[in-house]
Amino acid sequence: LLDNPPEGVGITRGMQYQFSRCNNDLFENANYATVLFMNNDVFIDERPEGVVEAYRALTSDSTLGAVGVVLFFEDGTVQHAGVEFLQTPELFAVPYHPGTRQSPVHKLGEAFPSSAVTGAFLMTSNDLFGRSGGFDERYGAECQDIDYCLRLRRVGFEIRTMAVGPIYHVEN
Repeated sequence: LLDNPPEGVGITRGMQYQFSRCNNDLFENANYATVLFMNNDVFIDERPEGVVEAYRALTSDSTLGAVGVVLFFEDGTVQHAGVEFLQTPELFAVPYHPGTRQSPVHKLGEAFPSSAVTGAFLMTSNDLFGRSGGFDERYGAECQDIDYCLRLRRVGFEIRTMAVGPIYHVEN
């Protein structure tokens, strides 16, 4: 597949991994009004139309800055259902994934506000990503997605997570 990709798919080789820099560099090739950042260890199983549902949600609501989806571990427990921040004094504002390693609580088709979504599946407008400066490259491997979402929220955009079907994130 990599040697003979489908029409419209480009393969970039020889990149040294650094999440923010690699995605910013590849963003320069984006030709559409909406971009989806999706890790290569994310698998869409039974409902590929869930990606289209996320796209429709993003493009039909001008207050929405980014959309993520509920992601599962291979055992069916939740890997990601949005990002929130701890409120306890000793860990105040530390980000976490609510419901991780638990059974899903969100029903298919449900959408809910989140403080941020994971870069493993983050859909946003090409214009917003470009105008914001993309992912902050000072974040080498973690938190650039949270930073991006927080920057969108600071200027008035909402972030939403959607339960669109079984999408698995194997994690590394």
